[in-house]
Amino acid sequence: MASSPPSLGCLPVELLTQLGSYLCPHCAGRPSYDSQGQESLSRLTRICRRLRDILQPFVFHSFTHIGEAPPRLLSFLYAIAARPELAQAVTTIAVSQPQAGTEFTDHDRRLLEQYLACLRLPYPPTNWPVNEYKRNSILEIIVFYCQRLETLDFVTLYHLNSYQNPLHHASFTRLRGPSMPTSFGLGVQSYLEYDILAPVLGAARTLKSLALPTITGFKPGNGVRLPVMRSLRVLNFRASLPALSFVQALLAHCTQLQKFTLHLRLQVNQERDRSWTVLDAFAALLYVKDTLQELTFEASLDTPFGELNQGCISTLTQFKQLRSLKVNGRCLRALSQSWTLNSGTADMSLFATQLLPPTITNLTIWDPHASLIPALFSFAREKVSGQYPHLTTVLVAASPTSRIWMPRSDWAEHRDQLEEEFEKAGVTISLNLPNAFP
Repeated sequence: MASSPPSLGCLPVELLTQLGSYLCPHCAGRPSYDSQGQESLSRLTRICRRLRDILQPFVFHSFTHIGEAPPRLLSFLYAIAARPELAQAVTTIAVSQPQAGTEFTDHDRRLLEQYLACLRLPYPPTNWPVNEYKRNSILEIIVFYCQRLETLDFVTLYHLNSYQNPLHHASFTRLRGPSMPTSFGLGVQSYLEYDILAPVLGAARTLKSLALPTITGFKPGNGVRLPVMRSLRVLNFRASLPALSFVQALLAHCTQLQKFTLHLRLQVNQERDRSWTVLDAFAALLYVKDTLQELTFEASLDTPFGELNQGCISTLTQFKQLRSLKVNGRCLRALSQSWTLNSGTADMSLFATQLLPPTITNLTIWDPHASLIPALFSFAREKVSGQYPHLTTVLVAASPTSRIWMPRSDWAEHRDQLEEEFEKAGVTISLNLPNAFP
């Protein structure tokens, strides 16, 4: 008797698993909205039961919702509710647009109420708008079921605000960090209420990275308590304007933070928070002075230096692990003025010798003032003398975020001498100067 012809379903499990990893956007490192691989996987699972059992978890690794009507959310919810192992497979949930409205059937409503009861989540209040119920309650239940999530974007969090954020009742032990897609919000800044973010911080104590939008509604005191963020290594405020009190409170609860990024652009939203000053930001970073390794801090021209007085921060020597520093001229001028007050001298060469810890390896200065030229020469000399033994690269350039630097001719006049001094010191210096010198 002739044997049956070979088929895809007869392939070894190892090969089918590799195929699933190749087609799955999450496993292959492709964007979650890349639906082509998901569709191919879905078609394969309908060939036979064996392919379904092996490949279906890959189909559920990533769930992306791009404005479809709630029935698609309902279908996804029914699947993970009926098969908990599929809920355990979900690693990424992303919502890029609000769901379009549609009518719920009585059957849909009864099922949702059943899920709420099973999960012990409260029912929505009787005066809760029906449209809100349609738009958010399904997503909330989905998130609650998928407690092995690794990433959850801020658009999704934004929609978890209908009546009871399920993250208050969940524990996400694998969540590495919420992400902030560039499409979220309008213009440069995006906003998220602290009441929506708080459950994430509480439910995911293992967070390693946070890239936050502008957080509003944070009020220190009044029983507001942030969890201790023992696992957090990276904190990024690149495209936001957080309240100073929120940044101070968050840094105070980071015990192992290694990388911090803050770009202060007060002119983007003048009325948002005028309490920021450059020196206040540096002072807040003292909470993480024993662990911080990489610091990126840029302040706009309208950011005040801060109140200058004896004892205010004037150098970064207290940051014992600092290896990489990226700052703009505004930040360094604030430190230099504070240092001048505390030291009694305005010698920029001496300021450079006391500015950084000996652990520094990379220094980037954006939009520097010409008064910092003597400090750069001092950096080269201190490298030779052993003050900065690990310094290997120095970059002077226009800010990649503002591109408004118009350096004086002093920089071009000193270019050759600076390059010569740093070459003698064994340091690579790049002077990326704009062509125009006013």
